[in-house]
Amino acid sequence: MKVLEIGRGLAVAYAGQVLAEQKHKVVKWWRPDAEPMRAWRHGSALIEWLNADKVLVDRGEETVTTLQAGDLDVVLDSVPASVWEARKVNRALLAGRWGVVWVALEGPDGQEPNDAVAQAQATMAVGPYVPWHLGDTALGLWAAFAALQGRVAQVYGLRRVHQPTALAKLVEGELGVRRPPMGAGPPWAVETYGPWNEDGQVVGTEWEGDGEVMREPTRDRDWQRAHLRIKNGRLVP
Repeated sequence: MKVLEIGRGLAVAYAGQVLAEQKHKVVKWWRPDAEPMRAWRHGSALIEWLNADKVLVDRGEETVTTLQAGDLDVVLDSVPASVWEARKVNRALLAGRWGVVWVALEGPDGQEPNDAVAQAQATMAVGPYVPWHLGDTALGLWAAFAALQGRVAQVYGLRRVHQPTALAKLVEGELGVRRPPMGAGPPWAVETYGPWNEDGQVVGTEWEGDGEVMREPTRDRDWQRAHLRIKNGRLVP
C-alpha cells in the first residue's frame, strides 16, 4: 500500500511504523522543528525509531488537497478535526473522491490524541497510570489495523479511530462486566495473579491456579536482548 502519514505525536507515527515494518510504502509529511517529541527525554532516539523505513517530507498537511486519485491508498491522520474544519478540508469527501481509506486518529470530540487523557478515560478506574505511552501505541495499532481492514474489504472513505475506546478495547474488551476495585484482579479469572513480593519488595509476578504456583522474576535489559525476538535491532512480535 501507498500510505500517507500526517500529523504530529506518537500515535500516528506508531501507526505508520507498524505499516512500514510490514513493507508498505509510508510517506510522512511533517514539520521537523514543530514535532513535540523533539523536546522529550531521548526524543531524538524515539523519532528515529518511529520513522525508520519511512520517506520523510518537510511538508504541511494543508497541501493534502493537491493530491489526486491514484497517488495513495491510505491516509493516517492525527490533525484535530477543528483544524481541518478551519481550513475547509472535507476529509470524507476527499477519501471518497480518491478511493482511499482515510483513518483519523482522534481523542474525544476530535481532539489531538493524548496518552495521559486516554488512560484517565479508559483504564485508571481499575489500575494505576502506566508510565509508558500505552494509549498512543494502542491507538496506533488499531489505526494500522483499520487501514489494512479497509483496503482488504475495499471499504473506502473516512474512518475515525477513537483513542480511549481503542485503549479500552485492547486491554479490557467490552464493558459488559463490572470491574472489581483496584487490586482485586480481573473479573473473569478464578486464579490469582499480580506482583511477587519478597521482604516488602516487588521482585516479579506470581500466578496461582489449579493448585499450581508460577513465579517469574522481573527481567532486565540484558535478559530481554537475549530472549525477546529482535531483528536488526528492532523488536519482531
